[in-house]
Amino acid sequence: MTNALHWVSSSLQEVADDREADGGEEIIPLVPITEEAMTAMENPQFLKLLTALNIVPPSDEQEIYWHIPGHLNVQDLKKRTEIINQALDGSLITQHSGEGIDGSAGSRQDNDADGNINISEERGFSSKQAA
Repeated sequence: MTNALHWVSSSLQEVADDREADGGEEIIPLVPITEEAMTAMENPQFLKLLTALNIVPPSDEQEIYWHIPGHLNVQDLKKRTEIINQALDGSLITQHSGEGIDGSAGSRQDNDADGNINISEERGFSSKQAA
């Protein structure tokens, strides 16, 4: 699932770069192209992670892809990219305060013994425990 996380991270970074350059607020579809990305999009834990990152699922039968909403600004997108990259390199710290990535209450993510992502109802993201 590492490649799928890299895909999400690079997609968020591309949108951040585009918004920084043109100030746009359009909704951007998250289109899985690689086999690993397509497989990840069928994984309930991966979809929970996307939801925790405020990436939006298709809202009806006419929409096919999850999408990056227009209301996420450059700072929001860069923070989410940073969180994913820290999770990938093992430097992400757990937040026990109950704050989410945007400072609000949400769900907390931990990795189980198999390295799978688990998200509970407090939305902090981590692969390491804070002291």
